[in-house]
Amino acid sequence: MNDILHGNIGALWQQFQAPLIGALAAVIATLAGRWMRWPVLLSIAGSLGVCLAWLLLSKSPAAASAAPALKLLPIAVAGAVLCPVAARFLPQRGGLICLVLLAAGGGWWLAGAPRQMAGAMQVGFLLAGLIFALGLGGRLLTRGGMAPLLLAAISLAGALWVARAPPIWLLLALAPGLVALALLAAPAVGELLLLPVALDLLVVALAALLAAGRLPKLGVNAIDVAVIAPFLAVLLAPRLRLPAPIGATLAGGIAIFLAFAARMWLIG
Repeated sequence: MNDILHGNIGALWQQFQAPLIGALAAVIATLAGRWMRWPVLLSIAGSLGVCLAWLLLSKSPAAASAAPALKLLPIAVAGAVLCPVAARFLPQRGGLICLVLLAAGGGWWLAGAPRQMAGAMQVGFLLAGLIFALGLGGRLLTRGGMAPLLLAAISLAGALWVARAPPIWLLLALAPGLVALALLAAPAVGELLLLPVALDLLVVALAALLAAGRLPKLGVNAIDVAVIAPFLAVLLAPRLRLPAPIGATLAGGIAIFLAFAARMWLIG
């Protein structure tokens, strides 16, 4: 029995070690920043955790599984650099500036990073949609403090799981989700601390849509519905007019159930 238990724990650790290590790094950076009273370390704690988790995922033995993590890693690094700089030099308007720059840069990167005007025109609608989704989502997930980000993270991970998305997408989504949970150790969770983690979460959702969904081809499958889960849960929760924990739980449950229903009815 012990051998079986240890085997299961070992298998779970092997599978989920990257997001767990990233969350641990975020906790350590947050606590160290509080102890040393170093705001810069606090401002990069979340991004540091996501970057580490995605870097570990990019070292996956299977090249096909590592590819999404390698593609998304530069976006996490950009947030880790840009937000601390804005916190240092533009504390009042830094949040909006970072949101615009990271949404535009993330959308451009996900659209294939076109370097010529002709290439940008070919993916114009896709590029505009990605930038809009990142901008709107980033604002939604950071406007109300930590709660919307945690709700979005849980909803996305749960929806990807019930939609039976490829495992790499669940692991990529768990990294910012667990890091957001780790940031509860921060003394004051401001927009510039949450923003890069929120955008990392949204980038995973949109990248999963482009890679495994059918919406870009004017179709729909369970992955497409799962990607909507974080937006739906965050928008629905305050409109249920229920106490915060109950409303958030119900909103997240509805979003996850829709992804499950889509998998059952649309057959993947």
